[in-house]
Amino acid sequence: MPEKQSRRTFIKNAGSAGVGLAMLSNEIQAQVADTLKSAGKNIRNFKPTMKYREAGKTGIYISAFSIGTTRGEQEAIRAGVDKGVNFIHTSPRYMNGQAITMVAQAIKGRTDAVHIALKDNFDSPEESLKILGITCADFVFFARHDPDALATELPDIRKRFMEWKDKGMVRFAGITTHKGMAGCIDVALGSDFISSVMPSYGPIQIKELEPQREALRKKGIAIIAMKTKGELDDAAYPAQITAALSDRNVASVLRGVKTLEELNAWTAAANLAKTGLLDPIKKGFPADRYAGCAMCGTCEGACPNQVAVADLVRCVRYYHTAENDPALASEQFVEMGLSKSIAQCSNCGQCDQVCPQRINVSGHIEKARKLWMHRASA
Repeated sequence: MPEKQSRRTFIKNAGSAGVGLAMLSNEIQAQVADTLKSAGKNIRNFKPTMKYREAGKTGIYISAFSIGTTRGEQEAIRAGVDKGVNFIHTSPRYMNGQAITMVAQAIKGRTDAVHIALKDNFDSPEESLKILGITCADFVFFARHDPDALATELPDIRKRFMEWKDKGMVRFAGITTHKGMAGCIDVALGSDFISSVMPSYGPIQIKELEPQREALRKKGIAIIAMKTKGELDDAAYPAQITAALSDRNVASVLRGVKTLEELNAWTAAANLAKTGLLDPIKKGFPADRYAGCAMCGTCEGACPNQVAVADLVRCVRYYHTAENDPALASEQFVEMGLSKSIAQCSNCGQCDQVCPQRINVSGHIEKARKLWMHRASA
C-alpha cells in the first residue's frame, strides 16, 4: 500500500488539478441552483460547485460524486467533504478494518455534513455507528450476488433492516451487487423496502443493465454506481463518470479517492454530466470496443466444479491490475474465502470457452493461485 501522506504533501501533490473545477460553466452552476430549489429544503453540505441528485424517492439529495472506502486516504475524504461531497460508503471490513476508522477521523466534528452508508458486514450496525460518532446511518447496503439466494434471503433481510430502522440506527436499505447483477436487481425491484441499488457500473454494465435501469426509474429506486472504472486507463475514466451520470436515475458515482488530483478530476467529470443524454453510453464506450472483464458471471455458471471464477478474475484483473492495488486484491481474496474455491479448479477450460469477452480466464485463476494460495491458512 502507498505510504500515508501528510496534509502538506497531499496538497502539494495536487499540482494543477484545480483546473478541473475552473471548467464549471454558468450552465452547470444554474443546474446546481435548480437542484437546490427543487429539493425544497437544504441539501446537506451544499456547495455551489457540486451537483446533487435525489437518491430515488428518499428525499435525500446526495453529491453526484461520492466516496467509497475500499481504497483511500483520510486527507482525500476530508478534502472531498470540503468540496461538497456528502455521501460516504464504508464497511468495518474494508482496508483490513482501517477504513471505518479513517472515515471517522475524516468527518470528526462535522458528521452532520455527510450521509453515511454502511455495508452489512455485521450482525448489528451499533458498533460501526459508535466508531463513526453517529447515532444513525442514512443507508445500509446488503451485499448479495446470487439472485436465487437473494430471493430466498429477502424476507430475513427485510426483517433485519426493519429492526434496525425501528431502533433508529438506519433509515434506508439498498442492495450492492457485482455479480448476477441483472437478476439481483430484478429481485430488489420486487421488494417493498429497497430504495437504492449499488451495482458494478463499468462500460459494459451500463449497456447490459438497460432494462433494469428503466424498471428502476419507474419505481423510483436510485442507482449508486460503483466499480465504474472497470479496466479503463486513467485518462479515459473521467469520461466514463460523465457517461454513467448521463442517466438521471444514477444518483451518484462512488469511488475511493487517494489524491486531490483524483478528487478534482473526478468531481469535475461528475459535474459535467447532463442527465438524459445517453449518447455517451452508446458512443463513448461501446461494448465491442471494451476488452475488459464484464463481471457477467458467465464463466462461473459454466464451471462444473462450482469454483467462484468471477470473484477470482475480479481479484486479479480489477483489484490487482486495473486498480494497481495488490494489498486490496489480497484482502478481497482472503475475505471471500477463495483459497478453498480455487482448490476445486480442475483446469478444464470451460470458463475460457464461454467468456463473451474472450478473456484468458484460466490464466487469471492460475495467477491467483500463484499470488495468494500461500495465504490459504489465513
